[in-house]
Formats: sequence, structure tokens, C-alpha cells
Amino acid sequence: MDYAVNVVFGTPRQRHPLISTLVSMALMGLVEVLMIFSWLVSQSLGLLVTYAPQMWGIDLAANAARTFLLAYVIPFGLMFGAVTCLYRYVPKARPAWRDAAVGCFVLTLLWELAKHLFSHYLQHLAVYSRMYGSLLLVVLFLLWVYYSAGLLLFGAAIVHRMHVRR
Repeated sequence: MDYAVNVVFGTPRQRHPLISTLVSMALMGLVEVLMIFSWLVSQSLGLLVTYAPQMWGIDLAANAARTFLLAYVIPFGLMFGAVTCLYRYVPKARPAWRDAAVGCFVLTLLWELAKHLFSHYLQHLAVYSRMYGSLLLVVLFLLWVYYSAGLLLFGAAIVHRMHVRR
């Protein structure tokens, strides 16, 4: 991760490999903590929605809020926070917070859009899954990983361009 982002930023690799590994591990740990936090929030919102119609009589509002929060707001916020820190702290030449946030916003917007399109595509995949079986899921997973990595580097390129401009 450190090497790929430094290549995009055009900085020579001057960090000690141990420090680069520790920074990357810490940021991956941050992503794991954010994923666990996202799971806890989704579970607590699920409990709220389950018991909200019985407590307050707001069945439609609770379901709409839960769907909107779980599907759009929370994943967007968690991805935005984690990748902004990644773009800010991984490269040797540290960009400003504003530059990192702009590149991260573009990445997060494109990634969330692709995630919802990909999930919609997987729901309507019955014909192809009968024909190709589990091999189709392996190919689609590799395609998703490739697309996510490309988006990550695209966001880093945007951050680098803004950093160079300043």
C-alpha cells in the first residue's frame, strides 16, 4: 500500500520498511475497527427499528431512517474517514487535509455508487450463476478487487495533483 501510494505521489521511498509496514498495519487496523463499529451501529439501529413501532408507533419513519443510514450514510462516512487518513498519512510527502478529503470524496462517491450497482447486478444474476456456478463469483470478486484498487489509486492521483498545485 505504501509503495503504491508513493508511486502515485512520485516520492522516493525513504521510509524504513519497518515503519512503512507499521503505518500500513495501523491504518488497516483502523479500517477493521471502523468495520466493527459499522456492524455495531447497524445492530443497534436494527434493534431500534425492531422495537420502535411498538414504542412510538413510527414504523415507516424508522424503516426509512434505518435503510437510509445503513445503506448510504454510515458506509459513506466510514469509508471517507478511513481513506482520508490513508491518503494523509501513508505518502512520504503528506498532502493537506483538504486535498486528502477531496480525493477521498471522489473515491468514496464512485466506490459507493459502484457498490450499489454491483449488488444490484448480483441480485439479478440467476441465469449466469446457473450456467457458470461458483466460478462466476470468483471472477466477479476479482473484478471487484481490481476496480476497488483502481479507484484507490485514482483517488490518490487526484490528491497528488491537488498537492502539487499548491
